Amino acid sequence: ESTGAILVEFYEGADTSAKAGLNEQLSELRRRPEAWRDAVVWLEETADFGASGSAAALYMAYFCASVLEEAVRVEMGGAAGREALRRSLFSPRGEQDASILTRSAAGARPPMPRAVRTRLCKVFVDVGKLGWPADMPGFLDEVCAAAVAGDEPTSTLGCELLALTCEEFCGSSSRTTTSRRRRELQSQLATQLPRLVALLTEVLSRGEREARRDAERSALATTRTLVTWAPSQHFLSPALFRTLFGLVERDLDVADKSAAIGAVNALEALLGKKLVPADAAAFVGQVGGHVLGLLRRDIAGEDEFLAHVCELVATFVEQHLPRCLAAGGQFAVSDLLSALASLTFAENQSSLRRTLRPWATLVDFANESPSSEGLVAATGDGLAAVLDTLLKTRLFFSTNEAGLESLDDEEDDYRLKARDDDDEAAAEDLLDLDDVLQDLAGGRPEPRRLGSVGSAASNASSGELGGLLEDA
Repeated sequence: ESTGAILVEFYEGADTSAKAGLNEQLSELRRRPEAWRDAVVWLEETADFGASGSAAALYMAYFCASVLEEAVRVEMGGAAGREALRRSLFSPRGEQDASILTRSAAGARPPMPRAVRTRLCKVFVDVGKLGWPADMPGFLDEVCAAAVAGDEPTSTLGCELLALTCEEFCGSSSRTTTSRRRRELQSQLATQLPRLVALLTEVLSRGEREARRDAERSALATTRTLVTWAPSQHFLSPALFRTLFGLVERDLDVADKSAAIGAVNALEALLGKKLVPADAAAFVGQVGGHVLGLLRRDIAGEDEFLAHVCELVATFVEQHLPRCLAAGGQFAVSDLLSALASLTFAENQSSLRRTLRPWATLVDFANESPSSEGLVAATGDGLAAVLDTLLKTRLFFSTNEAGLESLDDEEDDYRLKARDDDDEAAAEDLLDLDDVLQDLAGGRPEPRRLGSVGSAASNASSGELGGLLEDA
């Protein structure tokens, strides 16, 4: 009770001059050799983690978590202490009666605020960083078993722990591990990649019920972490690609597209790794077919989702367009460009800005790639016609004043958000947009690369792409 009173006074007391003394008292409590054991006992026995609204309980729960975090950092209690702490926080199946996190997740203990739960999960993972695999060979096995457990609370907790484990193990910097230890952890984790990819595919394929969405989000975060860290061929699993695209298509008609956006981002990261399977043509056909399906859906009004889809399309074009052209009948490039053109010329003006990057990628390919002649052969004069019409009807104030003014207002808001939130991604997107506008406004596409421009819109060789311009 005295510790709780100190915490309440520290966080809520009006006397700011007393905070230094209160902070010193709290620091002394943290430094006691048995502080971590007392924290475990409190967490195991408390009837309130603070979710009820009790400020004292919330402060105490968070303080106990910080005590445990500090104890792991200074290796208080040694290897035996770490093992005891690990089992107190998260025990293997069959031993959950003493597990703080598992019992709370299953509803056998009072609900735990997310901030407290996340910090305790971090403590558990920090213990694993110090002991796996030599001293704790079962650490990752237990987390993986929980992630695929049949009951949803345990599976959700397991997925959260797995996401945090991969984030911590794959990170390039850490206050608690040396460079040598990080290399050792990553080397060991690399041997588990086939198993982890199969596990993630299984978890993501289960995400039909709303109750599984937290597990789904954690699994998507794990996928992105592993893909960013490890350019491994194991990620080219057809089942994983089908599952991720399935998540996207499942949520196309729902208001909350967070899972769909997470899946699109994971797919974009996968394609950006330049991984190519042995059967490249089949791979391009499968992925290109899914991408084409997304573009053909009515997503012009879904601005945030459209932005992520366009990034995916641009990465697909950038990394795999030559393979698309080589695939011949397996995938029709003209179909992809037709669907993209439909979005570009949609009534929703914001789709214009979103779709510029894929077109810019195509222009770069057409002007710079030795294999770009295949693009002209595949699309006839269609690409040149679309770009010429885009320039004339969408990027000049004389023909699209209202649309460009609305985009200008939108970009001002976007710049303000980038400045206020220090959003580097948003700022980079704006730089890309400016570059694209300069490229496209600088003149017509080079005829040698893109075909004849003059009467391309009415030329029969424009095909589907040319037909789209009749209503532009």
